[in-house]
Amino acid sequence: MSRASIDWTQGGEGLAVQRCRACGHAWYFAREFCPACGAGECAARALAAAGLTLADVEAAAIYDSFTITLTMLLEEIGLAPRGRAGALAQEGRFDADGAMPLNLHGGLLSYGHCGVAGAMAHLAEMHLQMTGRAGVRQARRAGVALLHGDGGVLSSHVSLVLEAA
Repeated sequence: MSRASIDWTQGGEGLAVQRCRACGHAWYFAREFCPACGAGECAARALAAAGLTLADVEAAAIYDSFTITLTMLLEEIGLAPRGRAGALAQEGRFDADGAMPLNLHGGLLSYGHCGVAGAMAHLAEMHLQMTGRAGVRQARRAGVALLHGDGGVLSSHVSLVLEAA
């Protein structure tokens, strides 16, 4: 399997970008009924290309421009069953010490939703988390992380799989 690498080393620690996939779909709201917007397919493709499954993911950074966006993406990607993302969040599943640490910089709703640059905020935070340099926000160190972003009213998606080097 070929590997794209980014040399983000500090003190000998870094990350390898395993695979990145992008998918596009028609405008989500232009459809009469749409149980899926493409996020699940995109994440599945990225994970498959990396030789991994969702069960291998230990932390996630999911684009969260609005609460409903995050809820929809968590459920479509498979990080929460349909209709359960809110309850799982209340139960602590996505907390720093939860089963699936999520958006550990507070998310874009608290960190600052800066449009396209928001994805870079997620990437930078996950790099800090995976290399043990997140300070007071540090969760357990993940070996595999999934980043996912969307744009154009849920009509285009990109998923990135990171693995600690």
